[in-house]
Amino acid sequence: MADPIIFESLTLDAADHLAKTRGTIIIPAATTEAHGDHLPLGTDTYTAEWIAEELSRRTGLPVLSPTPFRAGASPTFHYDLNGDPIPGTLAVSQQTLFAFAKDILRGLWATGFRKVIIVQGHGQEPHFQVIAHETATELRREGKNLFIAAATYWELAAETLRREVSTPFYHSGEEETSNVLFVRPDLVKLDKASGKTFKPLIDRSLLKRSITQDETETFQVFDIAQVIPIPQPGHLSRGGLGTTEDILTASAEKGRKVLERAVERYLDLIRDLEEHYGPQEVPGVDVRAYPEEKRFTVNY
Repeated sequence: MADPIIFESLTLDAADHLAKTRGTIIIPAATTEAHGDHLPLGTDTYTAEWIAEELSRRTGLPVLSPTPFRAGASPTFHYDLNGDPIPGTLAVSQQTLFAFAKDILRGLWATGFRKVIIVQGHGQEPHFQVIAHETATELRREGKNLFIAAATYWELAAETLRREVSTPFYHSGEEETSNVLFVRPDLVKLDKASGKTFKPLIDRSLLKRSITQDETETFQVFDIAQVIPIPQPGHLSRGGLGTTEDILTASAEKGRKVLERAVERYLDLIRDLEEHYGPQEVPGVDVRAYPEEKRFTVNY
């Protein structure tokens, strides 16, 4: 399989050619944070970069990897009870993340890219939804069009995740451990695994369920302390959740199945964009109606 096309390795002429002839670029987005004593600080980053680079290999699209988003915004997993960053965690404010992301996206537009696929490996999807909306809106007011798609891998691979992962989708638990066993097994220290049982503080039925949670409660709902900067005492001192038994059910094969399914779903989106819209066209702006017939042919 071909190597990924790394944006930073391109000459200006090569970047200009890809922008004009393909028009789409892939960006992994994650963070650096504590993931217990058994997983690397870059767990989310390694996962997102693997997916993004795999997409580049299969499509021939450029990828912004290593990701510029190596620090993230997450009020629960990034701060302790005093409001200080958890050791090993590179935390930035939402305002900092928003401003930085907007500048990156504007730079890609100026290079000639008109469609951006953001591969999220960290639970800050609400932030990137706002970033995508605000950036596209601001550019449009300036007469500049940019299509931005942002999704987490676990949303896209939700059915596979439910089928393959038998324990709750916790931070540093079975699923994330499986991912790293697949993409960077050399960095996993299972003998150091020491999880904690997560217990919601209010009635779970009152809370919105995540895409990865179903009515069987195989995947439990995070409590309110998970969406405001007040983590529960002792839960995040080492950045890990879930029981040790949960962690030890992880396997590289489970990680492979989840991540490869996510790749397939991202490919569905990229293929649809390239079959129906030209390199410099933006859906809904340059082409206002979805073309009934495919206008272009792709071979991936």
